[in-house]
Amino acid sequence: MTDFHNTSLDAYEARVNRIEDLDLPAIREFIQEHAGCSLDDAIDWYEQISGRSVPEEQWKQIAEVLDEEAADWEPSDDDMMSAYGTKWHDGL
Repeated sequence: MTDFHNTSLDAYEARVNRIEDLDLPAIREFIQEHAGCSLDDAIDWYEQISGRSVPEEQWKQIAEVLDEEAADWEPSDDDMMSAYGTKWHDGL
């Protein structure tokens, strides 16, 4: 199918309220494992694993999860060692 058909199908499903719910826990896990990923990265990943395109109406839900995780993000020991070297870690 072409993008035209997928877009038409998404519009029809939105009209009849048949858009599938997003797997927000899986999206949250992806964002946690890939700190600093963008909204496009998260959407692309979800489309690849689900086999469905994410309608624009649901992008806001993914953006909210991305914002929540960005606010709670804390660098790991590995992140700190890669940024500052072993001197930072040895000082602990």
